[in-house]
Amino acid sequence: MKWQGISRRKSTGGRLRRARGGKKKYRLLRAKMVNVVDRESGVVTRAEIETVVENLANQHYVMRKGLVFGILVMLFVAMMASVVAVVADEGELLVSIKGYSPSLSPDWNKVAYLDSLDDGDDSWIEQLWVMNIDESDLKKLDEWEHAFGTITVTIEGWNPDGQKLLYSVYNREDDTGNLWVVNSDGTGKKKIAEYASKHSPVSRWSPDGSKIAFESGYYGEGILVVNSDGSNKTLITRDGSLRYWTPDGKKIIFLKYDEHNHVFNFWEIDLDSGISKNIYSGEFGIISPDRSKIASQNFHGGSGIWISDIDGSNLKELSYYTPSLYPCWSPDSKRIAFIDEGIHHGIWVINSDGSNEKKVKEMSYEDLTQKLQSVGVTNILLWSKDGSKIAYAMRENETTNIYTINVDKSFYAKPSAGETPTEKQPMIPDFEAVFTIAGLLAVTYLMRRRK
Repeated sequence: MKWQGISRRKSTGGRLRRARGGKKKYRLLRAKMVNVVDRESGVVTRAEIETVVENLANQHYVMRKGLVFGILVMLFVAMMASVVAVVADEGELLVSIKGYSPSLSPDWNKVAYLDSLDDGDDSWIEQLWVMNIDESDLKKLDEWEHAFGTITVTIEGWNPDGQKLLYSVYNREDDTGNLWVVNSDGTGKKKIAEYASKHSPVSRWSPDGSKIAFESGYYGEGILVVNSDGSNKTLITRDGSLRYWTPDGKKIIFLKYDEHNHVFNFWEIDLDSGISKNIYSGEFGIISPDRSKIASQNFHGGSGIWISDIDGSNLKELSYYTPSLYPCWSPDSKRIAFIDEGIHHGIWVINSDGSNEKKVKEMSYEDLTQKLQSVGVTNILLWSKDGSKIAYAMRENETTNIYTINVDKSFYAKPSAGETPTEKQPMIPDFEAVFTIAGLLAVTYLMRRRK
């Protein structure tokens, strides 16, 4: 008898594989209702699908639900990290002043600043002010009336205990410059030295506040030291530019240009013996407070922040961001704050060994290049004495605002290899990593769905 059923082979002769239950098999992509058969009674009941625990016909169905959940979780983490980071790096307003060139006292309890008033007929009044950080006890320390552009006043810095202020006044009309010291309460104003430079002299208080080192043109553009009361003025060296006192107050570090090798060298001179020696040859940089290391920006034309021992050994790159500017050491010499004006624009902090690099303040390129101002003598960034905060100043709507950042509460921390995050260094994934993982999950989900 001839077979009357459907052929079990293809037209080409190959075996045709069919699923049980009929001639065709359909893949159910979605449904709300299902027919449930009771095998014992044979009763069929229509029921609503609440969840799928297992699907033998499609083993990836349940996994697909997990992938979708994982994608949503990762995107939620990224969104919350963004929100938390923005809240975390909103600088706290420390003080607002109407003038310019603010200078914080070492304990951040006072702020000195300058202000200019137009007195009419090309006459201006320059004023030096000081007040408490809560804007109380405002005092005018000094005042100068002059023709526009003839007087330059510069706040040189506070003494270590924050009770005295050093400032310089240069008069272009008679080409004279003077260094002055005044108590923070406005008393005891005294001229302590003269200088003959057309720019404000570099001057530094000694660690104990008893002496002041400064540059002057009267002695061959040399470096001098004078007591804080103006007595015992002594020429230290005729070469170089003043940079630092050593922590013990017995030596001075100055910068000297080597015309033969076209590099800057750091020299150290003993105040008692007058003996000087070269302590660092290479690129200009910022020496750490403990005088053990030196940080440089854009070393030999490269990018980023570089660090080495004070003798130039163990040179390595800490940050590769370009351009990285204004490196500033923490008081304990363990961390460096710097500004990145490139695509990662903002304020960053990194350990001196290169670990735990993190952004502590997001800032726009416009803020960094147009609004950011010095908050000290030459400091764009200023650490608090305990190293927990960083201060910076912004010129906004004819007002200078000083903000602080709590460095240890940043959510941008990047733990180094083998390092366990702590409360001070919470582990929030980089946004790039979060979105990469979410993207991989999404691709996996789509590939599973097509099978």
